Amino acid sequence: MMTCTAFLPTGDVKKGFEALRNLESYDEDLDVIFDYFEDTYIGRPMSDNRMRRPRFPLPLWNVFERFQMGLPRTNNAVEGWHTAFQGSLSCSHPTVWLLIEALRKEESLQRTKYLGIMSGEPLRKKKKYENLERRLKSVIDSREDVEITVYLKHLAYNITF
Repeated sequence: MMTCTAFLPTGDVKKGFEALRNLESYDEDLDVIFDYFEDTYIGRPMSDNRMRRPRFPLPLWNVFERFQMGLPRTNNAVEGWHTAFQGSLSCSHPTVWLLIEALRKEESLQRTKYLGIMSGEPLRKKKKYENLERRLKSVIDSREDVEITVYLKHLAYNITF
């Protein structure tokens, strides 16, 4: 459930993290994981009421606002494009001429996709991802109605790694 804090508004992440740490089912064996998460993603309070900066700033890994705006949460589409483009080259170290030809074909393909989008053709997503987006939206839209730990638990039911 700790990773689900990425779906909290940035102002609520610390509160959600503390709520998880204060759960009745919290086991002290998890201290190492919680300490790591706090140091890396949240930031640890210091003695003079300041916060030590986390290794990865909150806006870098938080996806709440991105999700609200309908933007991708991951870079999977970019990685998918890279894999497909690499496959179109059919070798690891192409010559300049082979690369130029592959780029021309890719430009033609992207122009065709662009024209389709501009003419009103809908973007296609796999059904399983559409269903996941719908479930996540339902949970996120209901976050004001439930306790923060319940919200995080509902998110955790929908997110797999």
